[in-house]
Amino acid sequence: MTSNELHIAVGVIVNERGDVLIAQRPSDRHQGGLWEFPGGKVEAGENVREALARELDEELNLAIDRARPLIRIHHDYPEYPVLLDVWRIDRWHGEPFGREGQPIKWQPIEHLDVSAFPAANRAIIHAVQLPAHYLISPDIAGDHRVFLEQAEACLRAGTRLLQLRCRRLSAIDFRELATATRALCHHYGAELLLNASPGEVLSCGADGVHLPSARLLQMNERPLGSDYMVAASCHNRMEVEHACRLGLDFIVVSPVQPTSSHPEATPLGWDGLRWLSECATIPVYALGGMQPQHLPQAWDGGAQGVAMLSAVWQAADPGAVVRDCTG
Repeated sequence: MTSNELHIAVGVIVNERGDVLIAQRPSDRHQGGLWEFPGGKVEAGENVREALARELDEELNLAIDRARPLIRIHHDYPEYPVLLDVWRIDRWHGEPFGREGQPIKWQPIEHLDVSAFPAANRAIIHAVQLPAHYLISPDIAGDHRVFLEQAEACLRAGTRLLQLRCRRLSAIDFRELATATRALCHHYGAELLLNASPGEVLSCGADGVHLPSARLLQMNERPLGSDYMVAASCHNRMEVEHACRLGLDFIVVSPVQPTSSHPEATPLGWDGLRWLSECATIPVYALGGMQPQHLPQAWDGGAQGVAMLSAVWQAADPGAVVRDCTG
């Protein structure tokens, strides 16, 4: 962070029903009347976890039992720049109430409305609505019945975000597979992104598009509206910053670890992931050699979670690998 940034610890408190606790800012304060995720300034001598514990006790009468990093956001308000250090909290004790007289309420995650929050909170809302793992399909060719069986096993086990990429299928076969995969995803409450043109997304009724880095750099604006999800693959700072300027929903950074699919690529390592995550103003997934056990390292590196490919599809039981990410 820069010397003039205001460092803010933020808590996204999620209950067992999938609701998030939010508070309303006083009308006489900056961004007054808007809703926010609770938290406050990190004081001298405190780390983020300590600041968050103090703020939640002072504001809400809550004590943290389990928390993990969610996302870090640099944002320039006209008044001053801020660094929002956001943690997800899914275990706590105490009965929450507004100790400072502020209204609070539980809001379902899927009903969070970015227009009701300060501008810097948009990326937080995207992050809390995204799962901890992003599943990328193998490059399917020929008979796709085995893939659909494996995909259903993963969806049944908890996959909620799936990218379909099929560079070797004809346009007709791809559309048939995309339509079948979309039906499976929607049956299990999951979203399907196509590694294809935005036009294919519209014709297949998918939920969004995933842009390879080359296609990302050809874009001068977001290719689909806010009703669709738009993601991209990034490998360096230029690509990350371009994706953020376009207002994409999330990016995948790779390769973090050595990977069999791209053995010639130099891995970024966990430090490289952290550096690129710091450059981003949108959620980041780590890709490349990822396994479920890498989730804590990905979170510590500033990522939303892990994107997986070989670890799932080459496993004897793909659903078991997914359960390790969701359990």
